[in-house]
Amino acid sequence: MTAKPPHAHKLHVERLSLVDRVALRGAAVFGSVPMFVACCAWLALAFVVPGTRATVFFVSSGVIQLVALPLLGIASNLLSKQGEARADADFEVNQKSYADIEDMLARLERIEQAVLSMTTDIRKVQTRRRGAP
Repeated sequence: MTAKPPHAHKLHVERLSLVDRVALRGAAVFGSVPMFVACCAWLALAFVVPGTRATVFFVSSGVIQLVALPLLGIASNLLSKQGEARADADFEVNQKSYADIEDMLARLERIEQAVLSMTTDIRKVQTRRRGAP
């Protein structure tokens, strides 16, 4: 039996640096439903609070975008690399499977030839027995 192929996701995660891990975790936080609700609440609060506070809320919301956008871009690149690693691992497994299937088909063809040869020999023997007194 052949060796089990490595788990592409686990290998990718093991190779991540601390900064990469922080970027992925931050993207998971910024891309979550609780963060969406918090941003909607923040926006609603900006409409409720009169005067200069509304301006402060709108200006500070731009800061969140400045932080979140590069973070989401980094996480997207990391996830893309993970997808490429998974695709490479799948390709290797598929190539091995293809080679194994080719080997099995060759074996089956040899078995089929052997069975046909045996069948022919059996028919010859049966024909001789019928013809003999």
